[in-house]
Amino acid sequence: MDNFPHASPFHATISRMILTFLDLLLPLRCAGCRAPGTAWCPRCDLSFGTPFPLHRAAFTHRHPPTYATAAHTGPPRRAVIAAKERNRRDLHPVLARALANAVPRIPDLPPAPTLVPVPSRPAAARRRGGPHMARIAALAARSLGLDTAHPLRLTPGARDSVGLTPAERADNLARHLTADAIPDAPVVLVDDVVTTGATAAACARVLGRCVVAVVACTAAV
Repeated sequence: MDNFPHASPFHATISRMILTFLDLLLPLRCAGCRAPGTAWCPRCDLSFGTPFPLHRAAFTHRHPPTYATAAHTGPPRRAVIAAKERNRRDLHPVLARALANAVPRIPDLPPAPTLVPVPSRPAAARRRGGPHMARIAALAARSLGLDTAHPLRLTPGARDSVGLTPAERADNLARHLTADAIPDAPVVLVDDVVTTGATAAACARVLGRCVVAVVACTAAV
């Protein structure tokens, strides 16, 4: 999700570079509340909690159960944005911990599922120094003793979903989302944020029956 929706690609890139530089230059502060001396404070850590179910118009009756650990507002939203758009890799463990705490709480979850991250657009991954959700999923899986797999791909030309209507998002994903080497195991699809649900629905549809649940760090409410 692009957090500079009205800027040109050039100016959006410059804005991210400036924000990253300021994060490096200024004294360390909590990404959630700006408390000094820490990247993420204990109080903000409490804002991620028990996973709650999500319902979206994009979800059909066959869509797997979908959960989020926090609303996409306040400290959780700021953590997601900083990790994604400001390349705050020190926040990846924070988001990974939210996912790792949520996965075992999913009702009726089969044993030893494989975590599969939602893919980034190639251009976004290059800008961020790699697919951030792949790193977050790996950290979460490691703490749970689970495997990860990366069968999902967004082909070049995929558009940023910001500003697209639900129908345009669905069309964009239908044309550019692919999968290969689908795991022969139950899959939990993981993402940083669910908004309209179009991405989660498309990923689950491409992966098929192996997807038993979707878990996001945050969800638009």
